[in-house]
Amino acid sequence: MKTMFVGSVAALALALVLLVPDVSWAMEIDEKEYGNILEDPEFIGEEVTEQSEIEKILFTEYRKRRNKHFILETSYDMEAAKDYISFCEWAYREFLKWCGKDPKTYELWNTRAHVAIIANKAEWECLMRARNKGRPPHELERLKNIGGQWGPSFTINYSREGSTADQDKLNVFHSLNHLFCHGLAKSGHDGIIWWLWESFAKMREIDVFGTCGPGCINFETHAKTKEDRAWNDIDDWVTLLKRDVRTKQDEDFILFWHKDVMSIQNKTYVKGWSIIRYLTRRDKEKEQFVQFLEMLKTKSDQGRAMETVLGLSPDELDKKWRRWIKSQPSRWRKRRRR
Repeated sequence: MKTMFVGSVAALALALVLLVPDVSWAMEIDEKEYGNILEDPEFIGEEVTEQSEIEKILFTEYRKRRNKHFILETSYDMEAAKDYISFCEWAYREFLKWCGKDPKTYELWNTRAHVAIIANKAEWECLMRARNKGRPPHELERLKNIGGQWGPSFTINYSREGSTADQDKLNVFHSLNHLFCHGLAKSGHDGIIWWLWESFAKMREIDVFGTCGPGCINFETHAKTKEDRAWNDIDDWVTLLKRDVRTKQDEDFILFWHKDVMSIQNKTYVKGWSIIRYLTRRDKEKEQFVQFLEMLKTKSDQGRAMETVLGLSPDELDKKWRRWIKSQPSRWRKRRRR
């Protein structure tokens, strides 16, 4: 049985040293409060006994629970199922708080989102083949290896062999933030803006846990050269961005803002992460950024939303970001060794 989340909340919630006055890096997670959440029926929900679509495909019994916002299934035991669904509900509410919304009165969606944690690689590959019939072989192979799949109403993550419960939750958290973006914009599949969805999820991972997992792209396995590998260490991201801006090697925003997930360079996702940092640097700017997200019903809304809410064209945003990043300290955070 994998290590339960409650016992490692303190390890996940790394204390970060704030070096930039207008950037909020770490959200404190109260271990006692999270422990209380695991006892709250509103968070852990109720057990579900009917067969799910995943079980029909895999012919495997999964533990299932549902609460107000999620239905979750996992091959782990029932205590783990309670833990995972509590984690999802906690992440949902924290996202709303980050957006300045009241979780008691505001809902991202009216129906439950479906979250599944698949622990067995063979089952994962079987499920990916069943859910993605008709897709080209190379896309199916990527889905089999990537470790997660998500859409406007579901997120499915493969718990990699040898991974810990904390690592699994980090990957789930990443995918959940994609769902939250869909919910805030009330968008469907045609609302995915890859640089934004992916960079925002990474920003939230780093903000909350002080680290980030592979997400929908894998920095480590895709790092073929020394230069690519240099972008693996998030402590060095700002230094590398400043260098690329100074030497005019950063990709122009206008060249990647409509690209799909596999067409964007790893270091360009880091630039996307930093652009979101710029757009959320203070409370006023964060409010505008949330309004920007709310306008993204489809991916074609991006330019209109920028002009309407941010008052910027893509080129103007790029210029302002470049001036801003060059003035930032080289490190925005330092990890505390435990």
